[in-house]
Amino acid sequence: MPIYSYFFVIYVVVSIYHSLTIYQQAHYEIREYLRYIIRYIHIEAYSLFFILVISIANDVVISSLGSIILGLGVAYLHGKKRIGLKITNRIKRFLIMTIPFTIIIIYFYPFIFLIRFFLVALMILSNAIEGIINKGYQTSAKHKFQTFDGICIGITGSFAKTTTKLFLSQLMNSYPNLSTIKSYNTLNGISLMINNNDLNLYDYLILEMGASHKNDIKKICSAFGPTIGIVTSIGYMHLNTFKTMDTIIKEKMSLIESLPQKGLGIINYENEYIRSYKLKSNAYVLTYGFNYGDFKAKVNKDIVGIYYFEKNILSFKRNNLDEIDILNLMPGIILSMLLGVNEKEIVNQINRIKKPPARQEIKQIGRSILIDDSYNSNIAGAVAAVNKMKLYPGKKIIITPGIVENDKVINQLYDEYSKVINENVDEAYIVRCRTSKELYDKISIKKEYVKSVNSVIKLLDFQESAVILIENDIPDIYV
Repeated sequence: MPIYSYFFVIYVVVSIYHSLTIYQQAHYEIREYLRYIIRYIHIEAYSLFFILVISIANDVVISSLGSIILGLGVAYLHGKKRIGLKITNRIKRFLIMTIPFTIIIIYFYPFIFLIRFFLVALMILSNAIEGIINKGYQTSAKHKFQTFDGICIGITGSFAKTTTKLFLSQLMNSYPNLSTIKSYNTLNGISLMINNNDLNLYDYLILEMGASHKNDIKKICSAFGPTIGIVTSIGYMHLNTFKTMDTIIKEKMSLIESLPQKGLGIINYENEYIRSYKLKSNAYVLTYGFNYGDFKAKVNKDIVGIYYFEKNILSFKRNNLDEIDILNLMPGIILSMLLGVNEKEIVNQINRIKKPPARQEIKQIGRSILIDDSYNSNIAGAVAAVNKMKLYPGKKIIITPGIVENDKVINQLYDEYSKVINENVDEAYIVRCRTSKELYDKISIKKEYVKSVNSVIKLLDFQESAVILIENDIPDIYV
Protein backbone atom coordinates (compact mmCIF):
# COMPACT_ATOMS: atom_id res chain seq x y z
CA MET A 1 0.00 0.00 0.00
CA PRO A 2 1.56 3.38 -1.03
CA ILE A 3 2.68 5.79 1.72
CA TYR A 4 0.04 8.36 0.86
CA SER A 5 -2.71 5.79 1.41
CA TYR A 6 -2.07 6.10 5.14
CA PHE A 7 -3.52 9.59 4.88
CA PHE A 8 -6.64 7.87 3.56
CA VAL A 9 -6.79 5.76 6.71
CA ILE A 10 -6.90 8.95 8.77
CA TYR A 11 -9.51 10.37 6.42
CA VAL A 12 -11.72 7.28 6.80
CA VAL A 13 -11.47 7.27 10.59
CA VAL A 14 -12.19 11.01 10.89
CA SER A 15 -15.04 10.74 8.38
CA ILE A 16 -16.66 7.94 10.37
CA TYR A 17 -16.27 9.90 13.60
CA HIS A 18 -17.68 13.05 12.01
CA SER A 19 -20.59 11.18 10.38
CA LEU A 20 -21.51 9.43 13.61
CA THR A 21 -21.49 12.74 15.48
CA ILE A 22 -23.89 14.31 12.99
CA TYR A 23 -26.00 11.14 12.92
CA GLN A 24 -26.26 11.23 16.72
CA GLN A 25 -27.08 14.95 16.87
CA ALA A 26 -29.75 14.35 14.21
CA HIS A 27 -31.39 11.97 16.71
CA TYR A 28 -30.41 9.05 14.45
CA GLU A 29 -32.70 10.27 11.70
CA ILE A 30 -31.09 9.48 8.34
CA ARG A 31 -33.05 12.21 6.56
CA GLU A 32 -31.66 14.91 8.86
CA TYR A 33 -28.16 13.45 8.52
CA LEU A 34 -28.41 13.56 4.71
CA ARG A 35 -29.64 17.17 4.82
CA TYR A 36 -26.52 18.13 6.72
CA ILE A 37 -24.23 16.24 4.31
CA ILE A 38 -25.95 17.79 1.28
CA ARG A 39 -25.54 21.23 2.84
CA TYR A 40 -21.77 20.73 2.77
CA ILE A 41 -21.62 18.54 -0.33
CA HIS A 42 -19.12 20.94 -1.92
CA ILE A 43 -16.59 20.06 0.79
CA GLU A 44 -17.19 16.38 0.13
CA ALA A 45 -16.75 16.97 -3.61
CA TYR A 46 -13.40 18.68 -3.02
CA SER A 47 -12.33 15.75 -0.87
CA LEU A 48 -13.25 13.23 -3.55
CA PHE A 49 -11.44 15.29 -6.19
CA PHE A 50 -8.20 15.29 -4.21
CA ILE A 51 -8.54 11.56 -3.53
CA LEU A 52 -8.78 11.02 -7.28
CA VAL A 53 -5.78 13.28 -8.00
CA ILE A 54 -3.68 11.61 -5.31
CA SER A 55 -4.58 8.12 -6.52
CA ILE A 56 -3.75 8.88 -10.16
CA ALA A 57 -0.63 10.97 -9.55
CA ASN A 58 1.19 8.44 -7.40
CA ASP A 59 3.71 11.19 -6.67
CA VAL A 60 5.06 11.95 -3.18
CA VAL A 61 4.82 15.76 -3.48
CA ILE A 62 1.38 15.78 -5.06
CA SER A 63 0.19 13.09 -2.67
CA SER A 64 1.44 14.98 0.37
CA LEU A 65 -0.03 18.31 -0.76
CA GLY A 66 -3.33 16.69 -1.73
CA SER A 67 -3.52 14.82 1.56
CA ILE A 68 -2.98 18.05 3.49
CA ILE A 69 -5.75 19.81 1.57
CA LEU A 70 -7.97 16.75 2.02
CA GLY A 71 -7.29 16.87 5.76
CA LEU A 72 -8.18 20.56 5.90
CA GLY A 73 -11.52 19.81 4.26
CA VAL A 74 -12.33 17.12 6.81
CA ALA A 75 -11.12 19.40 9.64
CA TYR A 76 -13.44 22.15 8.37
CA LEU A 77 -16.45 19.85 8.56
CA HIS A 78 -15.29 18.55 11.92
CA GLY A 79 -15.04 22.11 13.23
CA LYS A 80 -18.65 22.85 12.31
CA LYS A 81 -19.87 20.61 15.14
CA ARG A 82 -20.96 22.19 18.42
CA ILE A 83 -20.39 19.09 20.57
CA GLY A 84 -18.48 15.85 20.20
CA LEU A 85 -19.64 12.28 19.85
CA LYS A 86 -21.08 10.62 22.95
CA ILE A 87 -20.11 6.95 23.11
CA THR A 88 -23.46 5.38 23.99
CA ASN A 89 -24.30 1.68 23.74
CA ARG A 90 -25.95 2.40 20.41
CA ILE A 91 -22.82 4.05 19.06
CA LYS A 92 -20.71 1.14 20.32
CA ARG A 93 -22.89 -1.28 18.39
CA PHE A 94 -22.59 0.91 15.30
CA LEU A 95 -18.79 1.07 15.60
CA ILE A 96 -18.59 -2.72 15.75
CA MET A 97 -20.56 -2.83 12.49
CA THR A 98 -18.07 -0.44 10.85
CA ILE A 99 -14.97 -2.58 11.58
CA PRO A 100 -15.20 -4.95 8.55
CA PHE A 101 -16.35 -2.09 6.35
CA THR A 102 -13.40 0.09 7.43
CA ILE A 103 -10.90 -2.69 6.73
CA ILE A 104 -12.34 -3.26 3.26
CA ILE A 105 -12.47 0.44 2.33
CA ILE A 106 -8.88 1.00 3.51
CA TYR A 107 -7.58 -2.07 1.67
CA PHE A 108 -9.31 -1.02 -1.54
CA TYR A 109 -8.43 2.64 -0.97
CA PRO A 110 -9.21 3.82 -4.54
CA PHE A 111 -12.88 3.22 -3.66
CA ILE A 112 -12.71 5.51 -0.65
CA PHE A 113 -15.22 7.82 -2.32
CA LEU A 114 -17.91 5.25 -1.46
CA ILE A 115 -17.51 5.90 2.26
CA ARG A 116 -20.65 8.04 2.66
CA PHE A 117 -22.76 5.48 0.77
CA PHE A 118 -21.54 2.66 3.00
CA LEU A 119 -22.22 4.71 6.11
CA VAL A 120 -25.80 5.46 5.06
CA ALA A 121 -26.33 1.74 4.37
CA LEU A 122 -24.98 0.96 7.84
CA MET A 123 -27.27 3.60 9.35
CA ILE A 124 -30.29 1.96 7.71
CA LEU A 125 -29.19 -1.43 9.07
CA SER A 126 -28.44 0.09 12.49
CA ASN A 127 -31.87 1.75 12.69
CA ALA A 128 -33.53 -1.59 11.91
CA ILE A 129 -31.53 -3.36 14.64
CA GLU A 130 -32.14 -0.56 17.16
CA GLY A 131 -35.84 -0.65 16.31
CA ILE A 132 -35.99 -4.30 17.38
CA ILE A 133 -34.01 -3.55 20.57
CA ASN A 134 -36.21 -0.54 21.40
CA LYS A 135 -39.38 -2.55 20.80
CA GLY A 136 -38.29 -5.09 23.37
CA TYR A 137 -37.33 -2.36 25.81
CA GLN A 138 -40.66 -0.58 25.35
CA THR A 139 -42.61 -3.83 25.77
CA SER A 140 -40.78 -4.49 29.04
CA ALA A 141 -41.67 -0.98 30.27
CA LYS A 142 -45.34 -1.40 29.27
CA HIS A 143 -45.62 -4.65 31.22
CA LYS A 144 -43.97 -3.04 34.25
CA PHE A 145 -46.27 0.00 34.02
CA GLN A 146 -49.34 -2.27 34.12
CA THR A 147 -48.37 -3.26 37.68
CA PHE A 148 -48.31 0.40 38.82
CA ASP A 149 -51.19 1.17 41.19
CA GLY A 150 -50.62 4.92 41.41
CA ILE A 151 -51.63 7.84 39.21
CA CYS A 152 -49.82 8.76 35.99
CA ILE A 153 -49.56 12.42 35.01
CA GLY A 154 -48.61 13.38 31.45
CA ILE A 155 -47.20 16.80 30.53
CA THR A 156 -46.79 18.06 26.99
CA GLY A 157 -46.59 21.31 25.04
CA SER A 158 -44.34 23.05 22.58
CA PHE A 159 -42.32 24.49 25.46
CA ALA A 160 -42.27 24.81 29.28
CA LYS A 161 -42.72 21.04 29.72
CA THR A 162 -39.53 20.45 31.71
CA THR A 163 -40.01 23.46 34.00
CA THR A 164 -43.67 22.62 34.66
CA LYS A 165 -42.69 19.01 35.40
CA LEU A 166 -39.99 20.08 37.85
CA PHE A 167 -42.28 22.60 39.59
CA LEU A 168 -45.08 20.01 39.83
CA SER A 169 -42.76 17.41 41.34
CA GLN A 170 -41.56 19.88 43.97
CA LEU A 171 -45.07 21.10 44.85
CA MET A 172 -46.20 17.48 45.27
CA ASN A 173 -43.21 16.75 47.48
CA SER A 174 -45.43 15.38 50.27
CA TYR A 175 -46.49 12.56 47.93
CA PRO A 176 -43.87 10.05 46.67
CA ASN A 177 -43.50 10.90 42.99
CA LEU A 178 -41.16 9.92 40.18
CA SER A 179 -40.62 12.10 37.13
CA THR A 180 -38.70 11.67 33.90
CA ILE A 181 -35.17 13.03 34.12
CA LYS A 182 -33.90 16.07 32.18
CA SER A 183 -35.70 16.17 28.82
CA TYR A 184 -35.92 12.41 28.28
CA ASN A 185 -39.44 12.76 26.96
CA THR A 186 -39.65 10.28 24.07
CA LEU A 187 -41.16 6.80 24.19
CA ASN A 188 -37.66 5.38 24.64
CA GLY A 189 -36.71 7.93 27.32
CA ILE A 190 -39.85 7.21 29.34
CA SER A 191 -39.32 3.45 28.93
CA LEU A 192 -35.77 3.89 30.26
CA MET A 193 -37.06 5.63 33.39
CA ILE A 194 -39.72 3.00 34.05
CA ASN A 195 -37.41 0.05 33.47
CA ASN A 196 -34.76 1.49 35.80
CA ASN A 197 -37.03 2.22 38.78
CA ASP A 198 -39.20 0.37 41.27
CA LEU A 199 -42.63 1.85 40.59
CA ASN A 200 -44.04 0.40 43.81
CA LEU A 201 -42.16 3.08 45.75
CA TYR A 202 -44.22 5.90 44.23
CA ASP A 203 -47.79 7.16 44.27
CA TYR A 204 -47.39 9.36 41.19
CA LEU A 205 -45.52 9.12 37.89
CA ILE A 206 -44.91 12.45 36.16
CA LEU A 207 -44.09 11.90 32.49
CA GLU A 208 -42.84 14.68 30.26
CA MET A 209 -44.06 13.85 26.75
CA GLY A 210 -42.24 15.29 23.77
CA ALA A 211 -43.27 15.17 20.13
CA SER A 212 -41.38 16.10 16.99
CA HIS A 213 -43.51 14.03 14.60
CA LYS A 214 -47.19 13.28 14.15
CA ASN A 215 -48.65 10.66 16.55
CA ASP A 216 -45.66 10.74 18.96
CA ILE A 217 -47.97 11.73 21.85
CA LYS A 218 -50.56 9.11 20.93
CA LYS A 219 -47.88 6.39 21.01
CA ILE A 220 -46.76 7.44 24.50
CA CYS A 221 -50.37 7.65 25.76
CA SER A 222 -51.10 4.22 24.30
CA ALA A 223 -48.13 2.74 26.17
CA PHE A 224 -48.41 4.61 29.47
CA GLY A 225 -51.94 6.00 29.51
CA PRO A 226 -52.04 8.92 31.96
CA THR A 227 -55.19 9.75 33.93
CA ILE A 228 -54.12 13.38 34.37
CA GLY A 229 -52.89 15.44 31.42
CA ILE A 230 -51.32 18.92 31.33
CA VAL A 231 -50.73 21.01 28.21
CA THR A 232 -48.39 23.91 28.95
CA SER A 233 -48.18 26.01 25.81
CA ILE A 234 -48.24 25.65 22.04
CA GLY A 235 -46.15 27.54 19.50
CA TYR A 236 -43.75 27.32 16.59
CA MET A 237 -41.64 24.32 17.59
CA HIS A 238 -40.66 21.47 15.23
CA LEU A 239 -42.56 23.18 12.43
CA ASN A 240 -40.02 21.72 10.00
CA THR A 241 -41.30 18.21 10.77
CA PHE A 242 -44.94 18.94 11.63
CA LYS A 243 -45.32 21.20 8.55
CA THR A 244 -48.38 23.13 9.84
CA MET A 245 -49.50 24.73 13.11
CA ASP A 246 -52.77 22.78 12.96
CA THR A 247 -50.80 19.52 13.09
CA ILE A 248 -48.79 20.77 16.08
CA ILE A 249 -51.94 21.84 17.95
CA LYS A 250 -53.75 18.55 17.31
CA GLU A 251 -50.68 16.57 18.36
CA LYS A 252 -50.30 18.37 21.70
CA MET A 253 -54.02 18.37 22.49
CA SER A 254 -54.22 14.64 21.74
CA LEU A 255 -52.91 14.11 25.30
CA ILE A 256 -56.14 15.58 26.72
CA GLU A 257 -58.25 13.75 24.15
CA SER A 258 -56.59 10.45 25.13
CA LEU A 259 -57.55 10.77 28.81
CA PRO A 260 -60.16 8.37 30.24
CA GLN A 261 -63.64 9.58 31.13
CA LYS A 262 -62.72 9.90 34.80
CA GLY A 263 -59.47 11.63 33.91
CA LEU A 264 -58.46 15.25 34.50
CA GLY A 265 -57.07 17.71 31.98
CA ILE A 266 -55.30 20.96 32.95
CA ILE A 267 -54.57 23.34 30.08
CA ASN A 268 -53.05 26.80 29.73
CA TYR A 269 -55.83 29.08 28.49
CA GLU A 270 -53.48 32.03 28.25
CA ASN A 271 -52.20 30.36 25.07
CA GLU A 272 -54.32 31.40 22.11
CA TYR A 273 -53.82 28.14 20.20
CA ILE A 274 -55.08 26.10 23.18
CA ARG A 275 -57.94 28.51 23.89
CA SER A 276 -59.17 28.39 20.30
CA TYR A 277 -58.96 24.61 19.91
CA LYS A 278 -62.24 22.69 19.80
CA LEU A 279 -61.46 20.06 22.37
CA LYS A 280 -63.00 16.59 22.04
CA SER A 281 -62.44 15.00 25.43
CA ASN A 282 -64.56 13.01 27.86
CA ALA A 283 -62.29 13.97 30.76
CA TYR A 284 -62.96 16.81 33.20
CA VAL A 285 -60.92 19.81 32.03
CA LEU A 286 -59.69 22.78 34.08
CA THR A 287 -58.12 25.88 32.54
CA TYR A 288 -55.65 28.43 33.89
CA GLY A 289 -53.99 31.68 32.91
CA PHE A 290 -53.73 35.37 33.76
CA ASN A 291 -56.66 36.73 31.78
CA TYR A 292 -58.46 33.51 30.84
CA GLY A 293 -59.38 30.29 32.58
CA ASP A 294 -61.05 28.79 35.63
CA PHE A 295 -57.94 29.52 37.68
CA LYS A 296 -56.33 32.94 37.25
CA ALA A 297 -53.09 34.35 38.62
CA LYS A 298 -53.07 38.06 39.49
CA VAL A 299 -49.87 39.88 40.39
CA ASN A 300 -50.17 42.85 42.76
CA LYS A 301 -46.74 44.37 43.36
CA ASP A 302 -44.80 41.50 44.96
CA ILE A 303 -47.82 39.32 45.82
CA VAL A 304 -49.31 36.68 43.52
CA GLY A 305 -52.94 35.75 44.08
CA ILE A 306 -54.53 32.60 42.67
CA TYR A 307 -58.25 32.94 42.00
CA TYR A 308 -60.81 30.26 41.21
CA PHE A 309 -63.76 31.86 39.43
CA GLU A 310 -62.74 35.22 40.89
CA LYS A 311 -62.47 33.88 44.47
CA ASN A 312 -59.00 34.21 46.03
CA ILE A 313 -57.88 30.75 47.13
CA LEU A 314 -54.11 31.23 47.57
CA SER A 315 -51.56 34.04 47.89
CA PHE A 316 -47.76 33.97 47.96
CA LYS A 317 -44.75 36.24 47.53
CA ARG A 318 -43.51 36.63 43.97
CA ASN A 319 -39.82 36.68 44.94
CA ASN A 320 -37.81 36.17 41.72
CA LEU A 321 -40.61 34.52 39.76
CA ASP A 322 -41.50 36.09 36.42
CA GLU A 323 -44.83 35.67 34.62
CA ILE A 324 -43.70 32.56 32.74
CA ASP A 325 -42.59 30.98 36.03
CA ILE A 326 -45.99 31.73 37.57
CA LEU A 327 -47.80 30.13 34.62
CA ASN A 328 -45.56 27.07 34.89
CA LEU A 329 -46.35 26.82 38.62
CA MET A 330 -50.12 26.88 38.18
CA PRO A 331 -50.70 23.21 37.15
CA GLY A 332 -48.76 22.15 40.26
CA ILE A 333 -50.73 24.55 42.46
CA ILE A 334 -54.05 23.34 41.03
CA LEU A 335 -53.18 19.66 41.47
CA SER A 336 -51.79 20.20 44.98
CA MET A 337 -55.00 21.92 46.06
CA LEU A 338 -57.15 19.20 44.51
CA LEU A 339 -55.13 16.59 46.39
CA GLY A 340 -55.80 18.39 49.66
CA VAL A 341 -52.32 19.77 50.33
CA ASN A 342 -52.83 22.59 52.84
CA GLU A 343 -52.24 26.20 51.80
CA LYS A 344 -49.27 26.72 54.13
CA GLU A 345 -47.41 23.71 52.68
CA ILE A 346 -48.03 24.87 49.11
CA VAL A 347 -46.68 28.36 49.89
CA ASN A 348 -43.64 26.88 51.64
CA GLN A 349 -42.88 24.75 48.59
CA ILE A 350 -43.28 27.77 46.26
CA ASN A 351 -40.84 29.76 48.42
CA ARG A 352 -38.31 26.91 48.09
CA ILE A 353 -38.94 26.27 44.42
CA LYS A 354 -35.89 25.50 42.27
CA LYS A 355 -35.78 26.28 38.57
CA PRO A 356 -34.19 23.92 36.04
CA PRO A 357 -30.56 24.76 35.19
CA ALA A 358 -29.88 26.96 32.15
CA ARG A 359 -33.41 28.40 32.15
CA GLN A 360 -32.97 32.06 33.12
CA GLU A 361 -30.45 30.91 35.72
CA ILE A 362 -28.88 33.94 37.40
CA LYS A 363 -25.15 33.90 38.16
CA GLN A 364 -22.96 36.65 39.66
CA ILE A 365 -19.53 36.73 38.00
CA GLY A 366 -17.31 39.58 39.18
CA ARG A 367 -19.39 42.74 38.89
CA SER A 368 -21.50 41.28 36.07
CA ILE A 369 -24.79 39.39 36.09
CA LEU A 370 -24.93 36.35 33.79
CA ILE A 371 -28.41 35.12 32.81
CA ASP A 372 -28.02 31.59 31.51
CA ASP A 373 -31.08 30.83 29.39
CA SER A 374 -29.19 28.53 27.06
CA TYR A 375 -31.70 25.67 27.31
CA ASN A 376 -34.59 27.81 26.09
CA SER A 377 -35.42 27.50 22.40
CA ASN A 378 -38.79 29.23 21.98
CA ILE A 379 -39.54 32.80 21.02
CA ALA A 380 -41.79 33.58 24.02
CA GLY A 381 -39.09 32.57 26.50
CA ALA A 382 -36.41 34.38 24.50
CA VAL A 383 -38.37 37.65 24.52
CA ALA A 384 -39.10 37.27 28.26
CA ALA A 385 -35.40 36.73 28.99
CA VAL A 386 -34.43 39.91 27.11
CA ASN A 387 -37.07 41.89 29.01
CA LYS A 388 -35.75 40.48 32.28
CA MET A 389 -32.41 42.21 31.60
CA LYS A 390 -34.13 45.54 32.36
CA LEU A 391 -34.30 44.58 36.03
CA TYR A 392 -30.54 44.99 36.36
CA PRO A 393 -28.30 48.07 35.96
CA GLY A 394 -25.35 48.23 33.59
CA LYS A 395 -24.62 47.49 29.95
CA LYS A 396 -26.85 44.85 28.33
CA ILE A 397 -25.18 42.12 26.24
CA ILE A 398 -26.84 39.19 24.47
CA ILE A 399 -25.18 36.09 22.99
CA THR A 400 -27.51 33.98 20.85
CA PRO A 401 -27.74 31.98 17.61
CA GLY A 402 -31.40 32.96 17.34
CA ILE A 403 -33.99 30.28 16.56
CA VAL A 404 -32.46 27.18 15.01
CA GLU A 405 -35.49 25.79 13.19
CA ASN A 406 -38.97 26.83 11.95
CA ASP A 407 -37.68 28.02 8.57
CA LYS A 408 -41.20 28.75 7.32
CA VAL A 409 -41.84 31.48 9.88
CA ILE A 410 -38.27 32.49 10.74
CA ASN A 411 -38.67 36.03 9.36
CA GLN A 412 -41.82 36.58 11.40
CA LEU A 413 -40.11 35.31 14.57
CA TYR A 414 -37.01 37.41 13.93
CA ASP A 415 -39.08 40.56 13.41
CA GLU A 416 -40.35 40.15 16.98
CA TYR A 417 -37.02 39.02 18.42
CA SER A 418 -34.87 41.71 16.77
CA LYS A 419 -37.32 44.41 17.87
CA VAL A 420 -36.99 43.54 21.56
CA ILE A 421 -33.21 43.20 21.23
CA ASN A 422 -32.84 46.57 19.50
CA GLU A 423 -34.96 48.26 22.18
CA ASN A 424 -33.34 46.72 25.27
CA VAL A 425 -29.79 45.56 24.46
CA ASP A 426 -26.53 47.49 23.93
CA GLU A 427 -24.40 44.78 22.28
CA ALA A 428 -25.41 41.63 20.40
CA TYR A 429 -23.17 38.67 19.59
CA ILE A 430 -24.85 36.41 17.07
CA VAL A 431 -23.52 32.85 17.00
CA ARG A 432 -23.15 31.47 13.50
CA CYS A 433 -25.73 28.86 12.51
CA ARG A 434 -27.94 28.10 9.55
CA THR A 435 -30.54 30.80 10.25
CA SER A 436 -28.60 33.31 12.36
CA LYS A 437 -27.61 35.58 9.44
CA GLU A 438 -31.25 36.61 9.04
CA LEU A 439 -31.36 37.72 12.67
CA TYR A 440 -28.00 39.48 12.37
CA ASP A 441 -29.28 41.55 9.44
CA LYS A 442 -32.31 42.74 11.44
CA ILE A 443 -30.29 43.95 14.44
CA SER A 444 -29.43 47.68 14.39
CA ILE A 445 -27.38 47.98 17.62
CA LYS A 446 -23.67 47.23 18.00
CA LYS A 447 -23.28 43.64 16.83
CA GLU A 448 -20.77 40.97 15.90
CA TYR A 449 -20.97 37.60 14.18
CA VAL A 450 -19.16 34.95 16.29
CA LYS A 451 -18.28 31.27 16.14
CA SER A 452 -19.51 30.22 19.59
CA VAL A 453 -20.72 31.40 22.99
CA ASN A 454 -17.42 30.44 24.58
CA SER A 455 -15.44 32.58 22.14
CA VAL A 456 -17.38 35.62 23.43
CA ILE A 457 -17.26 34.66 27.12
CA LYS A 458 -13.45 34.52 26.96
CA LEU A 459 -13.31 38.12 25.74
CA LEU A 460 -15.80 39.70 28.14
CA ASP A 461 -14.68 41.81 31.10
CA PHE A 462 -16.71 40.60 34.07
CA GLN A 463 -15.31 43.38 36.25
CA GLU A 464 -17.53 45.94 34.55
CA SER A 465 -21.17 46.36 35.49
CA ALA A 466 -23.00 44.42 32.79
CA VAL A 467 -25.89 42.03 32.25
CA ILE A 468 -24.99 39.17 29.92
CA LEU A 469 -27.73 36.95 28.51
CA ILE A 470 -26.88 33.58 26.92
CA GLU A 471 -29.99 32.68 24.97
CA ASN A 472 -30.63 29.36 23.21
CA ASP A 473 -27.24 27.70 23.01
CA ILE A 474 -28.56 24.13 22.68
CA PRO A 475 -25.98 21.99 20.84
CA ASP A 476 -27.46 20.67 17.63
CA ILE A 477 -26.70 19.92 14.01
CA TYR A 478 -27.92 23.25 12.68
CA VAL A 479 -24.51 24.86 12.53
